[in-house]
Amino acid sequence: MNDTNFNRMWEYNNRGVGSVVVAEPKQ
Repeated sequence: MNDTNFNRMWEYNNRGVGSVVVAEPKQ
C-alpha cells in the first residue's frame, strides 16, 4: 500500500468533512 497515496486520500477526506487537521501537513 502506498503511504503517500493513503495520506493524500486521508487529507482529502478530512478537508471534505471540514474537520480539524490532525495529521501533520506533508508536502
